[in-house]
Amino acid sequence: MNGYKLPRLLLICFLACCFPAADSLSAITAAKIHLPVAFHVAGATPSPVHAGEAAKISIAAKIDGGWHLYSVVPSAQPGPVATTIALDQPGVAAIGELLESVPVTKYDPNFQTNVAYHEGNATFTVYARIAKNAPHGPLTARLKVRYQACNDHLCDPPVSVDLPVDLVIGSGPVRPEYASAPVRPVALPAAAPAKGDATGGVPPDLLGFIGFAFVAGLLALLTPCVFPLIPVTFGYFTKEAAGKRKTLVALAVAYVAGIIVSFVLLGLIATITLGAAGPNRVASDPRVNLVFGVLFVFLAFAFFETFTLRLPSGLQGLASASHGRGGLVGVLIMGLAFVFTAFTCTAPFVASVLATAASSTGASGYARPMLGMMVFATALSLPFLAIALFPPLLTRLPRSGAWLARMKAVLGFVELAYAVLYFSKADLVWQAHILTRPVIFGIWAVIAVCGALYLTGALRVNAYPDEPAKPSLGRGVGIAAFLAAACYCFYAMSGRPVDKNLAAFIPEAGYGAIGRAAAPGDLSWGSDYADALKVAASERKPVFVDFTGYTCTNCRWMEQNIFTKPQVRDLLSRYVLVRLYTDGGANADRNQALQLRIGQAIAQPLYALMDSAGNKVDIKIGVENDPDRFAAFLNEGLSRHPSAPNALAWAPYSDQAYAAALTTGKPVVIDFTAQWCVPCHAIERTVFSDGAVKSQLGQYTTLRADLTDFNSPANAVIEKKFGVQQLPTIVVLSPSGKEAIGARVTGLLTPSEFLAKLAKSAG
Repeated sequence: MNGYKLPRLLLICFLACCFPAADSLSAITAAKIHLPVAFHVAGATPSPVHAGEAAKISIAAKIDGGWHLYSVVPSAQPGPVATTIALDQPGVAAIGELLESVPVTKYDPNFQTNVAYHEGNATFTVYARIAKNAPHGPLTARLKVRYQACNDHLCDPPVSVDLPVDLVIGSGPVRPEYASAPVRPVALPAAAPAKGDATGGVPPDLLGFIGFAFVAGLLALLTPCVFPLIPVTFGYFTKEAAGKRKTLVALAVAYVAGIIVSFVLLGLIATITLGAAGPNRVASDPRVNLVFGVLFVFLAFAFFETFTLRLPSGLQGLASASHGRGGLVGVLIMGLAFVFTAFTCTAPFVASVLATAASSTGASGYARPMLGMMVFATALSLPFLAIALFPPLLTRLPRSGAWLARMKAVLGFVELAYAVLYFSKADLVWQAHILTRPVIFGIWAVIAVCGALYLTGALRVNAYPDEPAKPSLGRGVGIAAFLAAACYCFYAMSGRPVDKNLAAFIPEAGYGAIGRAAAPGDLSWGSDYADALKVAASERKPVFVDFTGYTCTNCRWMEQNIFTKPQVRDLLSRYVLVRLYTDGGANADRNQALQLRIGQAIAQPLYALMDSAGNKVDIKIGVENDPDRFAAFLNEGLSRHPSAPNALAWAPYSDQAYAAALTTGKPVVIDFTAQWCVPCHAIERTVFSDGAVKSQLGQYTTLRADLTDFNSPANAVIEKKFGVQQLPTIVVLSPSGKEAIGARVTGLLTPSEFLAKLAKSAG
């Protein structure tokens, strides 16, 4: 009797015989049966309440450790039973929203949606309107609370408790403050596809872009156009502030605001410009990627001082004029003008951030230019604000000198390496097979060696004077970093495995190879949807459609980091797999039209689960960084495809089906489940989908009893017959029809534990 104590079971079964169809547990509560959630009325205000007024009734819930009480807001998809509180009393009517304390909201892989619940303690608020003709004096109203509680292993069925509420009806007019209930709409957001909990709901690729923009802002500080301005600008602040600390900080804030506003306006212009074409089209167009690649080569040579980037004379005049004004307004204009003053050195970084924003896929790509510029400007302006807050930091800044010229040239080598990625994207879309993985690593190795030679003084790329022949500590670190990068590139050129995050940005290992043999365990992907449906029909399998792109970095990341996980690879092998490119190739337009029809979106990646007749089962859009959650998504498709090989055939429970099962000479398994039972869904996707479990259950007659309506008279008979008190419950019967001792399942368990339970029914 694992999962509950025998005395409790016997007492509840006795009460169930007395009240078989009762939905209220007031009698059980009176009998002192311990339930995992205890409710009580915390109070009612005002007291007395006048006729016609709205009384606020507070209900407190104390929840046992490890148990969850579900929110009053139903989940977006069928899931656990939401808590409800009804008021049934003549002359008293509930009004407004049922309010609750803030619940915990998490994605539940068992229901494929967000689920909200309370832990420890919870409070609920009901507003009750007193009838205008209500008699004066004490009144006891009754609240009916219906709820469900679960822990990590089992669920109690939905139950109801009655709570008395003592009110006092007084005389007098309706007071304005008690005339109505506050309007506070409550809504539980639907599960956002493919967003992991580890990032707080923020897509991993967006976090990477934010980090890229921030690092770009920090690197822009280490250039000859920006770094020397820090002490000069701070000196101007000090002069204007005349020794007043608050004024100094205010001037620094105004200056920083001017810098951020300028760059955000630049991002807004880029957003408007990119909006017409759309980020996905920009990201996948090979001509656009060629332009970006050429642009980064151009900017790299600007860093090498091969030529100088200059502003138009009119903008240069605006930058100079800003220094003639004082006060907060003048400093704000100085911040705006800083964008032009530092243009020569910041332009390559700005171009890199905007190009990366334009190359992003997904709906959020439209806002990324503005977001990128905001993050970039914030990083770039941090020193100005930090020194105003902590002036001693100024004395710790290194002096300007030849090292800044060195840093600028080093960044030029980085720009060259970055340009290769955009040339590679164009190569992938055109399938030219020129920039293969070994070729890219070879080019990067040459760039890294040149960077190391430059820092040693053996290679010159600009006209700045040399530093001392003996490398400084900083130059030594730079030389070591370039040489380490070169060694890694030479290592990768030989075909050895590389970091999976880096592999997401470059072609796959077999790209461009002639006669490449499939590695053991490689998944077999088709390239035609119609052919995939034909294969699925003949093999009685579901279809997994991967809508992807040659230039989609997120798609490569999924292939390298999620598809390779054992639990995901095993499930994918049970599908007919088809990979459809929407940004290149002869069928790109047709594939994109199919994606729009199935998924109503053009974002990449998009994964669709289809049955063999071409009916959509489910879709998932974007990066999913949790392999278990992606496995749950795949399991959903398999569980809803009864014709899949080795699928378990659960016959609906009935008295006739049960009697017939006992005549087969085979042991019998009865799975008692419910739509609201969280562990039941977990067993479905983790235990019943296990290969060894499915093979073993093939030797049993399997019945499934749906107890979603747990308190219905029909289900009460079944629950009494088999002693079912909580879910999940799985009863294992021997071929003779007797329940196997120790084989009953009452709670969540692993596949191996379930197999051990089945072993006890042998004979």
